[in-house]
Amino acid sequence: CVVCRLFERNAELLSLFDKFRELKTPDEQAESLELAEHATVVMSSIDEGIRAMDNVDFFFDLLYQIGGSHVRIPGFKKEYFW
Repeated sequence: CVVCRLFERNAELLSLFDKFRELKTPDEQAESLELAEHATVVMSSIDEGIRAMDNVDFFFDLLYQIGGSHVRIPGFKKEYFW
């Protein structure tokens, strides 16, 4: 799972999400339905962004929307998106 690998490489990210904080092992993460649902949302957002590359205004609106929803997470850093 892509999101599982993200958490493996950036363990500090896991602690930012209340509903994922208890998923300590890769097996727990892989078996979590909530994490799978979030991964689907993440991948759908990436797909939508890729499809919108020819519409710069929509693309940047999408980025600002996604970033705006994450900036409200205490401890979240913009660098996590890069």
